[in-house]
Amino acid sequence: MTTNNLNENLSNNQIKIATYYKFLQLDNLEELKELLLNTAKEMHIKGTILIGNEGVNSTICANDKDLEKYLHFLQNISPIGKLDNIKYSFADFWPFEKMKVKIKKEIVSIGFQNKENGYDVETGEYLDAKDWNELLDNPEAIVIDTRNGYEYRMGTFKNAINPKIKAFRDFPEYVEKNIKDKEKPIAIFCTGGIRCEKASTMMKQKGYKHVYQLHGGILKYFEETNEETTKWEGRCFVFDDRIAVDQDLNSAGVPEDRVIYAKGFNNNPLNKNRKTEKP
Repeated sequence: MTTNNLNENLSNNQIKIATYYKFLQLDNLEELKELLLNTAKEMHIKGTILIGNEGVNSTICANDKDLEKYLHFLQNISPIGKLDNIKYSFADFWPFEKMKVKIKKEIVSIGFQNKENGYDVETGEYLDAKDWNELLDNPEAIVIDTRNGYEYRMGTFKNAINPKIKAFRDFPEYVEKNIKDKEKPIAIFCTGGIRCEKASTMMKQKGYKHVYQLHGGILKYFEETNEETTKWEGRCFVFDDRIAVDQDLNSAGVPEDRVIYAKGFNNNPLNKNRKTEKP
């Protein structure tokens, strides 16, 4: 799918989903929580927003008009400000039951806050879909899926390494034990890009010289590729009631997924207190 086709998808699917994150200093979190939650309810938004002193991490959904209205509020009225690289996908049902805003120490958990290291920390080099595909063709590149094992099983890039981690917090230990060569090109990816921000920061701090990350994650890659150019195999796991999306960014979960992937789904902070149903 290309970005130009996004509105065509919306004509066949009533609900539009936006995924985004941003690292920035946020203060007065309780007040911000109430502002984000109350405004979302007024605008008929559902989903989850995680906020902390280091920033925001969120997936929200609504009809197209309400969603764009809320994104305008976030970027022009709230303290969050401009959001780069928002990823969109679609569903013909509401993938979230209600709206939640949660305060977290980390907006994605790896064991340190970007705030503690400064917001201009050195990350990996961003690659768009075209450059990413070229790197995947490099036989010297080490391609690592930073996601959890149950996400990997649903779909990944060909020849990507499965770290077999149960939680993202386990990724630094995996790297330390298994990736000894710090000179080789290392390509990392995740669903929407946020895990790679912290993973690449950690790897650069540990001395890995050539770290590359898929900009905007798998979801952005799906926007920028089609059947002829994609190197993705399978579906992409998402942490809401869709369970998965296909490469056209449409809902692709099946009833059996709710049993197979229930443990990972229920343990994710975005879905706390929302249990999967048996088919």
